[in-house]
Amino acid sequence: MICNRSNAGTSTLRNVLIFSLFLLPVSTPAAEQPAYDSALQNAHQARLALQHAHAFLRYWTAHKDSRTALIATGPGRDRWTVRGTATEIYPTMVCAAYLTDLPFFDGLLRETLRDETRLTTRISGLPDDYDLNTGRFLHTAVDTERIVAAAAEYAASGLLPITSCVGNDVWTDRLEQLVQAIFTLASVQTTFSNGPLPSEYAETNGNLLRVLPWLATHTGNPTYLEWARRIADAYCLGVLPSNGGLPAHHWDFSNDRARNPALILNHAGRVLIEGLTSLYATEVRLNSGRADIYRPTLSYMFDILLTRARNPEGFFYARIEPDSRGGYSIDRKARSSEWSHLLAAATIFGNASGNQAYIEPVQSFLKNLPDAYPRTWTNLSESLPGDLPGILSILDELQPDAQIFAHTQAWIDREFMTLLVAEGAVLQIEDPILAHAALAYAHQKTHSIRLLSWKDDLAFGAQANGDTLYLAMSSNTLWQGRLSLPAADTLHLRKEKTVRIVPNQTYQIQIAGAGGSALWTGGLLLNGLPIQLNPEQTRYIRLIAVPPGPEPGTSAPVDTSHTSPLSPSPKKM
Repeated sequence: MICNRSNAGTSTLRNVLIFSLFLLPVSTPAAEQPAYDSALQNAHQARLALQHAHAFLRYWTAHKDSRTALIATGPGRDRWTVRGTATEIYPTMVCAAYLTDLPFFDGLLRETLRDETRLTTRISGLPDDYDLNTGRFLHTAVDTERIVAAAAEYAASGLLPITSCVGNDVWTDRLEQLVQAIFTLASVQTTFSNGPLPSEYAETNGNLLRVLPWLATHTGNPTYLEWARRIADAYCLGVLPSNGGLPAHHWDFSNDRARNPALILNHAGRVLIEGLTSLYATEVRLNSGRADIYRPTLSYMFDILLTRARNPEGFFYARIEPDSRGGYSIDRKARSSEWSHLLAAATIFGNASGNQAYIEPVQSFLKNLPDAYPRTWTNLSESLPGDLPGILSILDELQPDAQIFAHTQAWIDREFMTLLVAEGAVLQIEDPILAHAALAYAHQKTHSIRLLSWKDDLAFGAQANGDTLYLAMSSNTLWQGRLSLPAADTLHLRKEKTVRIVPNQTYQIQIAGAGGSALWTGGLLLNGLPIQLNPEQTRYIRLIAVPPGPEPGTSAPVDTSHTSPLSPSPKKM
């Protein structure tokens, strides 16, 4: 039975569904109870994470500039900076508002983007740091290299996470505008690529390489893939073979030599490694043949990183540099703050290349993580928020055995929940790193579903078992709204392996204890399911994609053995 999307039918169905969810019993089949229990636990954990993200949002909206829609940051609350405000604080606000406060999402934060574009643009559509008191740029001189580097960071760490969270919107337009402007200014010539590069620095090129495969895939514009290949060719065919198998922090492409041969394994080096890995995985999916060109170079790079650049417990050092004797000089005193993202990149490469040699070290590392972490990072309130998104990415990409996953996940839940309820989390309410971690954690626990409109006593979570999604939701007070499910073409802060709604797919929805189910089209589901929650009662829903029906001209049996108050009338042909 497929729902008919007439206005009258939708209105009737909405009333039936609300009525059903209000009255149905909460008992669940014994075989499915563990999945529902997990969803309920996830719901309570997600609630706390979303409460923190919302508090972060409210804190910074209170610091809006009095004359513009820009957010006032800095020690004197008198500036908007590209690398700070635009890249760290603003995107976290947008994603928090998308999940918890749609009036701010549709109002102030869209106005903020308009004022960012209108007021802070300096050269070729690229922004620069802005003094809110004077209405002038903070830097007197126009430094193109600095502006391009900051814009690339804004694109990769600011606008891409927003677009990945909310889908195609005005932030996607701004993302494309920045990338196009940067390549218009590109002037670094190299014999290894078909066209100029934006920069000699690994960080700037890496940030762009993080963005370009995503844009190519989600816009269908082949130019973005061409630009990504320019950068990858320059590094995989030029820099890495000439620099001991590693990217250099700063490379003189005109003379094909290093200005600074070190690979800085904090943000500067991590983004290039992520970008190269992202493009490689894209080339594998495209079956372009280009992956065969990049694979040997990237394999050698990861061999070095996994065997030479880590301490005995598996964390990365902060710096590795090829020496003149065919070996490597390593700074063993400093640890990389980006270790989780680097291991996630190794896992993605292992999955894309089908080489277990890059998966097994990460699995072994996870087994020891709960014991090794506190020995290496003594202040969890400072280290864990920055590490958590990368750890969640590893878990999502790895698919380790159930014991490893459960062991690691339990440690994450215990430590991060302790951190959020501690007084320190309240004191750090303005910290975008902690808020970003809370959003990543909430996405994992909800599998990217939303209940709209959100309130702070609302708990909802999900558990995916194969192609089945189990949902649990509750509210301390009477609540009525919509369940919003993620579309298949939407990437979120993390790429959870879960049910994604495809418009022309059919889905079975079952309310636990209802004694029946209904079939809905994905197109109708994407409009949202109306739901009412009674105080102090938990509602359980199961969602599963239905295999394609019979070929045209054949008929399928109709189950009339029971009816459900959720079931709509059969679709008229």
